[in-house]
Amino acid sequence: MANVKAIKYFNNLNATENKQMSEDDLESLNEKVKLEFSLENAIHDFSYSIKANLINEKLSSYNSEQRKPHTDNSIIFENFYVCDYYFEKEQKIQIIINKNNNPITINTTLGCIVGSRYSKFIKKYDGNETLVIKAEKMGKNDLFVDLKFSMKENDKDHSNYFINNKILYVITCKDCKIYSSEAINNEGQFNTVEIPSCLLYPYYTVNFYNCYNQLISTFNKNVDELNSDQDKLQLKIPIYNNNYLFLYDYSELKEHFSFLDFIGAGIRIGLSIGIDFTGSNGHPLDDGTLHSIKGKKPNDYERAIKACGDIVAYYDYDKLFPVYGFGAILNNSQNKEASMCFNLNFQNNADIYTIDNIIKIYHECIEKDKLTFAGPTEFAPIINKVISKITKNKLEYHILMILTDGVIDDLQETIDALVDGSFEPLSVIIVGIGDADFKKMEILDGDEVPLVSSKGKKRLRDLVQFVPFSKFQNDEIKLSKQVLEEIPKQIVDYYTINNLTPHKIKILLSQKNKIEYPSFDEINKFNFDEIPTNETIYINPNNKKTSEIHESKTYTNLPNDDDDNYNHDKNDNNKKTSEIHVSKTYTNLPNDDDDNYNHDKNDNNFSLFNNDN
Repeated sequence: MANVKAIKYFNNLNATENKQMSEDDLESLNEKVKLEFSLENAIHDFSYSIKANLINEKLSSYNSEQRKPHTDNSIIFENFYVCDYYFEKEQKIQIIINKNNNPITINTTLGCIVGSRYSKFIKKYDGNETLVIKAEKMGKNDLFVDLKFSMKENDKDHSNYFINNKILYVITCKDCKIYSSEAINNEGQFNTVEIPSCLLYPYYTVNFYNCYNQLISTFNKNVDELNSDQDKLQLKIPIYNNNYLFLYDYSELKEHFSFLDFIGAGIRIGLSIGIDFTGSNGHPLDDGTLHSIKGKKPNDYERAIKACGDIVAYYDYDKLFPVYGFGAILNNSQNKEASMCFNLNFQNNADIYTIDNIIKIYHECIEKDKLTFAGPTEFAPIINKVISKITKNKLEYHILMILTDGVIDDLQETIDALVDGSFEPLSVIIVGIGDADFKKMEILDGDEVPLVSSKGKKRLRDLVQFVPFSKFQNDEIKLSKQVLEEIPKQIVDYYTINNLTPHKIKILLSQKNKIEYPSFDEINKFNFDEIPTNETIYINPNNKKTSEIHESKTYTNLPNDDDDNYNHDKNDNNKKTSEIHVSKTYTNLPNDDDDNYNHDKNDNNFSLFNNDN
C-alpha cells in the first residue's frame, strides 16, 4: 500500500507541473487498523453479539453476528472492524455487548486498544466475562526502493571524466519525473536515496545526463526484479577513444515498517515530564501568571500536560510517569540554590501514577509553598537524567516533554545532551508557554540545521519537536496533533537505524528470562533464525516461577482482585515479595477502581530491559 509520505513526496516534486494527487487519494492512504473481537468466560446457554462505533468519525459501525459460546465458553467473532488510526488524536470508541438482549456498554479509545501490551486490550465487563480486542495493522508494509549507483572508468588518463562532466541522473515513471539526483561525487558515488516503490511501479527509467544536459545513457528497471541475483554492472557507457564508464546498480527493494508494527511487537512508550518553575513565570498566586492556580480554569501548564499526556498515557502500561521540576529553590532544603532537576513529588522515586495525579501533585507544590521560583532556565540536567535512566532499556521508547516559559540559558549543553539522546530511544517535546522569545527553541528543533555537539558529534536522527502553546491554546486537539505527530516516525527511525525489526523485538521479548540488558552489539550477534516466534508473545512464555525472576517490584496500595477495570491477566496473585531478588518501591499506585490501568498483571515477570531508578 502506498503511504502518505509517498503522496507528499510526489506532490512536492511536481508542484509546478499540475500533477497533484487529490485529498481523497491522501485520505484513502491513512494508516488503518483492524479490530478483532472475542469473549472469554461467556455463559454457555446465552447468545452474544457486539456493536462498535468510533464516535464523531465518518466510519460505518461494526455489527457482529449473534453467537453462542464454544465448549470452553469463548466466542471469536469472525468479521472485524477497520478504522483509520492516528497516534496524535484521541479516537473514542463505544462498544456494546448484547448479552441475551441485555446491552452492556464499554467506552474506551482506539489508542488504549492499540497501546495495550501487544495491542491486545482485555476488559472484564460482567463478573468474570471478559472482552478481548486484538488490534492489527491493516494491509502490507510499505516498500521503498533504495537507489544506489556508482561509476568507474577503465582509463586512468580520463579518471576525472564523470567529475568534470558533473554527471547526474533523473528517474521517471509513466512520463512523470520522480527524482533528480545531485552530481556524482569525487569517489564516483551518487547519494543513496529512498523512493516509495508505488511511485516506481511496475518499472522506472533512469536517464543519465552530463553538465550540458545531454543524455549520455538510459535504462529501464522492473521493480519486481530489484532483489534478484542479477549482475550489478548495469551499463557500459562509451566516452572517449574506446574508453568506457562502467555503471554499477546496487539498488534494492526494502520493506519499511510502521509505528503499528513496532507497537504490536511489544514496544512500550514511556512519558517523562519536566516543568519550568523559574521566576519569569510570575508568582503562582497572582492572577494572570503562567502558573496561576487561582480560579476554576486550568492554567496553560496544566492544559498542555493533559492534552498531550492523556494520549501518550495509552501506550504506557503501568501509567507511572517520572515528573521533574527545574529552576526553583526547594523550601525544605538547606541548599538555597535553585535546583535544575528535582522530583516533583519530593520522593526518592519521581514516578507519579496517572496524568490526573500529576496535576494534583503539581497543585500541592504550589499551594503548600514547597517551591520558590528562581532560575536560570536549563534543560540539559533533565535531559541527561532521563538519558541515564533509559540507556539500558532499548525496547522501551521514551518521550520527554519539557514545558517552559522562557529563553534557555544552557543552549550548548542542551545541544550536547540532545545529540547524545539521538542515539537512545528518546524523543524530546518542548512546549513553549507564554509569549517569550522562543527562537533558540527553533535551533533545538534542528529542522533547518541539524544539531552538532561542542565536540563535533552529529546527531544520529531527528528527536526534537518544539511547539509554541499560544499558537494552539484555544484548540487542544490541534495542540496535541502538532506536538505528537512526529513521534511515530521518530520511533520507527530509531529502531530502523539500529536494525531492530518488529520480528526481532518479539523474539528478544520472548527471551527476556535468558537475556538481560543486551547492548546493540549483543543484539546484532544474536542468532534470530534459531528461535521461532509466534505472532503472539506472552509475558511469561516459559511459565517460570517467581523465584526464578531476577527483578521485580514491590507495590503499595495494590489493586484488588475483583477490579473489572484492571485489564490484564491475573496469574501472579500468589507472588510474595520474599521470592523476588531485586525490588522497587512505588508510591501513588493505582486503586482498583481505576479505568486507566490497562496492562498485564504479570508485569512482575517483565524483568528484561526494566531499568533501575
